[in-house]
Amino acid sequence: YIENTLTAAKVENLDHRHSHQERMRIARKTKQLLKKFCAVHQELQSSTMGSDEAMTSRTMRGSMVEIQDFEMKISKDEFMLVIQDAEMQSLMNDLDIPRDRANLFDVLDADGSGYLEVTELIQGLLRVRGEARRSDVIASLLAVRAMMDMLRDQGRLLSGMNSSLWSRENGSHVANGKSLLAKDDGSITTRPT
Repeated sequence: YIENTLTAAKVENLDHRHSHQERMRIARKTKQLLKKFCAVHQELQSSTMGSDEAMTSRTMRGSMVEIQDFEMKISKDEFMLVIQDAEMQSLMNDLDIPRDRANLFDVLDADGSGYLEVTELIQGLLRVRGEARRSDVIASLLAVRAMMDMLRDQGRLLSGMNSSLWSRENGSHVANGKSLLAKDDGSITTRPT
């Protein structure tokens, strides 16, 4: 019994250590990715040089810059420039990011702003890692269903508000199941609805 317990504890310790090492590897690779994005972003912001290819080549060959601007916004053009680099492709492969990278910007741009903020980029890249699991698909389906229910509720609410406005514009109000109609002489009549 004691031997089994000690063996289980050793295995658990090894699993924990391996898990920690994997998290650290992912963090290092993600930081390298972000540094590449920062380098291109800074070069584009401070440069007036001619071609994007020359700038990208120089930036990618040079040493990676430190991450300085956590408020930067990466445009789709910047994103596409960076992900075309062979070293970036290798980093993305190491992180198990899907190979359909041409559409990745649109997936990561959660708010549809046309720019990726640093948090959108990092969180998005970490979320798209690996193969889609069944739970991912089901979660998406449930989120869409919930959104559809909310839209239907909003539609009913707007329809009711529209009817109410229409009846007010025409001098008709509903009370206790009867329509109240205002006549031109100021008197009010009722009729069943």
